[in-house]
Amino acid sequence: MKFCPPQAAKLLLAFIATSDYFLTYDEIAVVCCWTLSDTGLKERRRKAINSLRKLFETDKSVKILAVSEKQGYQIVISK
Repeated sequence: MKFCPPQAAKLLLAFIATSDYFLTYDEIAVVCCWTLSDTGLKERRRKAINSLRKLFETDKSVKILAVSEKQGYQIVISK
């Protein structure tokens, strides 16, 4: 069993609360309680998403994809 850091847990709950498992970059910042004007926001977001990805690294049916044209990330679950 893997440990789920609090930030990853908040992100996961936010993703599953949406109908399409998609969060914009700004929504991720809000979930993580970051100010949108913070310097290094892109790096913090990348680290938070990587932390969430690590929880699913042994489950190949779950992917967290960057959707740059919509400026966000989406969880995709395959069958």
